[in-house]
Amino acid sequence: QIVGSPNKTVNKTREKRMAEDEEEVCTPCVAVLMGVSGSGKTSVGIELAKRWKADFQDGDDFHPKENKKKMSEGLPLNDQDRKSWLESLAKLISDYVQNKKRVVVACSALKKAYRDILRSGGPAGKKKGMVRLFFLNGDKDLISERITQRKGHFFDKKLLQSQFDALQRPLPGEGIPTLSISESTSSIASLIVTRHLEPANRGSTVTVDSKSTPQVHPHQQKTKPSTTGFSSSKHVPDERPMTTSSKPGQELAS
Repeated sequence: QIVGSPNKTVNKTREKRMAEDEEEVCTPCVAVLMGVSGSGKTSVGIELAKRWKADFQDGDDFHPKENKKKMSEGLPLNDQDRKSWLESLAKLISDYVQNKKRVVVACSALKKAYRDILRSGGPAGKKKGMVRLFFLNGDKDLISERITQRKGHFFDKKLLQSQFDALQRPLPGEGIPTLSISESTSSIASLIVTRHLEPANRGSTVTVDSKSTPQVHPHQQKTKPSTTGFSSSKHVPDERPMTTSSKPGQELAS
């Protein structure tokens, strides 16, 4: 006598796998903020890391000296210049994914090919949803004004046009939300967390220590000046919108 149906067993196994897949896809542990230099990736990234209880890593810190020197001289980087830089960031992302620890990464990721390299840092298959990208989009004139006000950064304002020329705006199929930098830093960070990273407050496999303070790269700490002109203590206040009327140079990072 046959007890039960083989089909029921198959269906239960399939449902279990689907549930596991959904949990992995809906549990990102890496948030990459992309956009041209001056779009506010660092300032938004620090605020997002604080709200999401994550580490923060500024992609600019991973550029080799040759790249920084080239940009400081007003020379745009090419694909070959960016290759080793992107691979370093992909390795960083991979480490966080493997350890299931949260991190916010600021990286221009101008081209789709660059974004594919960053995503390759995560495990293939069902876990690819653990790496999410967000596009900080803004008007060229506004961003140019902010870069003019920025101090202590190696990026030459003359390079901004080359970044817009190289920018490949995310296509719908890439699954990258576009956020306007005309909103306040805190509003952007809050939107990313509530709508995209923790939309339903589901259980997470990501390690979060509620007693710990999110780790920020050393150059963002108070005791050491930031190469980008920002420190972890200079979050953009909730009431100060990212607009031309709010001293743009104080809010903006690469």
